[in-house]
Amino acid sequence: MIITYLENIYSELLENKIQLEQEQSDITSKMNKHLRYMERLKLEDEKNFDAFSPRKQNVDLKNQIEQLETQQHDFLESIEKKKKELLKIDSKIDELNSVLKIAKQQSAANERIFEKSIQEKEILKLKLLETQELERQRIARELHDSSVQCLTGLVHKTELCTKLLELDPPRCRLEMLSMTKSLRSIIEEMRQMIYDLHPMSMDDIGFDDVIEREMYRINQLGIVHADFTKEGKSYQLKPVIALTILRVIREACNNVLKYANATLLFVKLSYEKDKIKILICDDGDGFSLEEQAGEIKDDNSGFGLSTMRERIYLLSGTIEINTEIGKGTRVTVEVPISREE
Repeated sequence: MIITYLENIYSELLENKIQLEQEQSDITSKMNKHLRYMERLKLEDEKNFDAFSPRKQNVDLKNQIEQLETQQHDFLESIEKKKKELLKIDSKIDELNSVLKIAKQQSAANERIFEKSIQEKEILKLKLLETQELERQRIARELHDSSVQCLTGLVHKTELCTKLLELDPPRCRLEMLSMTKSLRSIIEEMRQMIYDLHPMSMDDIGFDDVIEREMYRINQLGIVHADFTKEGKSYQLKPVIALTILRVIREACNNVLKYANATLLFVKLSYEKDKIKILICDDGDGFSLEEQAGEIKDDNSGFGLSTMRERIYLLSGTIEINTEIGKGTRVTVEVPISREE
């Protein structure tokens, strides 16, 4: 870890500083001793000169004093050198202190971000489970309110026809025609439900064509003018990626149809080397993102903005929603793609 490495360098610098200070102190102590000794020799030299001491003794004292002065000069140079080294070490220690402070602050910030990321992942997992449960409830409710109710009605009509078969054949025939119409309606509803869960056409005609057909379906409703464009060379997507992206596109388009009061809807699909990018724009009313961010709708519109984010997150992608009241909405989705060339 970089902080541990910096702290080790800091400890080494402190040890060097203590060692230099000790060396400086030792040299200063020696210098002071030499200085006192040299002063005594000078006094002795003056006494000998006044007392007309032998010339040789005076010369020896002078030589000794000169040697001590030379050593004293060396001591002073050594002390100055130690001072300069200490200044450099102090400067390095100050710089390292600043770096350590920044590194510790950054480490603490990274740790907070990491903890927040873990918390967000746990929240997303819980939300995904809630979304899956809501989706199951929605499917169960749709089956109960439409298909099951219709099939129950058909059972009663079948029982009625068995009684009318001999008593009133014309009415029995009419009831059977009505039953046939109801059965066809149930079959169509079931097909649509199965298609919503997993579009079979995606396996047959491909991802791009499924989106194009979805835009055609929206245009047929006559609510908005939907336009679809594609950039880049198409490549095969994993089924789970293609289905998730399709559901996000559908949810965004359904939101436009139901809530935006838009006249134009634009969907752009871009194939890039290492990612696929989807852009969904409208010229509608827009909305307050803060108010809608945490909403999960439990009606037939599917999943809300929160679940769209969760779905894309599970693909390690990003989703960005830009909207303002009165300025329409722009949804940008990017999903990384790992594929063998």
